[in-house]
Amino acid sequence: MWDALRELRAEFSTARLGLTSEEADTVVAGSIEAALQSVQTRGGAVQILLAGGHQLVSHLQMFVSDGASPCPFVELTFFPQDVLQRPGLRERFVRWLQGMQRTLGATRAYARYENASWTFGDVAAGSGVFFASE
Repeated sequence: MWDALRELRAEFSTARLGLTSEEADTVVAGSIEAALQSVQTRGGAVQILLAGGHQLVSHLQMFVSDGASPCPFVELTFFPQDVLQRPGLRERFVRWLQGMQRTLGATRAYARYENASWTFGDVAAGSGVFFASE
C-alpha cells in the first residue's frame, strides 16, 4: 500500500505537504516519502498536494491517515477545473479510478461530489456518490 502511494505521487511533477500529524515539526522538515513513512510507523495523518498531473487531473490532494485497520485510509480530492478535458473522459475516469483502487489495494472506492455531511459508505440518493466500487 505504501509503495503504491509513492507511485501515485510519481504521476505528478510537483508535490508539497499540506498538514501533517502530531509530529509536524519532524515531518515537515522531511520529504513526501518521509511523511508517508512517519504515518506508516508512528500513525497520524498527512495531506499531500500534487500538481502537474498528466493522467486524468492536473492537481490532486491526497489525504492519508493510519486509521484503525492495518490499511490506511486514503482520500483523493480534485476539483472540476483540474480535470484534463480530453475525448472519452467518462471511460478514462472509470479506468483511472479502477487503476487507483488496484494500485492502492483498496477494498472499496467511492467517487462523490463534496458533501460535508457524507457518512462513509453512504450511496443513497442525495449522498453525492456518483461511482461506487467494492
